Amino acid sequence: MSIEYNPNTSDNDDEINNKIPPVIKLFLKRVEQNVPNVSIRLFGSVMNFTHFKDKSDVDCCIIYPDEYTRIKLCAFIEEESIEFNKTRIRFREMKYSQPGYNDEFIGLYHVCFDDKDKLDISLVNGERGIGPLQHYQHDVGIGYRLLIFIIKWLYYEASVISRELFIYLKTSIFNIRDSEMTIVHSKHRYILGGPILEESSLRGGGGRRGDPYT
Repeated sequence: MSIEYNPNTSDNDDEINNKIPPVIKLFLKRVEQNVPNVSIRLFGSVMNFTHFKDKSDVDCCIIYPDEYTRIKLCAFIEEESIEFNKTRIRFREMKYSQPGYNDEFIGLYHVCFDDKDKLDISLVNGERGIGPLQHYQHDVGIGYRLLIFIIKWLYYEASVISRELFIYLKTSIFNIRDSEMTIVHSKHRYILGGPILEESSLRGGGGRRGDPYT
């Protein structure tokens, strides 16, 4: 499930809005101010009980109408900024494949502010819209969410499992859930900062998925 998010109004769901760090709210507001004709949708852990405030990523789709807008959007995400301390930016192109469906292509940005607040941005072509495979990625069943919550609690709150085990367990859950789907990471580049051991860098071990439940 995903919902529309308007960073320029106070009409957003308060429970969800309170989970979003101020710097990410401001960044999304600047996106809408500087890149006309885009729309923003939130999905992933910020939408449910698997989100751990100040620890989990915020996941969103930014839907753009044409190639000109996509170029302008990418330039805004990647540019140096006095207002925002972007400490890491990574981009990868992904292809979702599953028998019986058309392949779906997205661009995915991982942006980190101040080495702590993380935003994952999926770029979606407005003409094609959010396809059925991407909708499936946004809609994780309650059983999987409970398992994810337990693993995250053991890592974030109890601190009884290592980061490596945490990533392995989460990856295994999503690989089981997405056993019929293949996610190919066709291109991968670091725009700012280098590779580190993080959840989003190791998701989908065998190249299967990039999960939105960090």
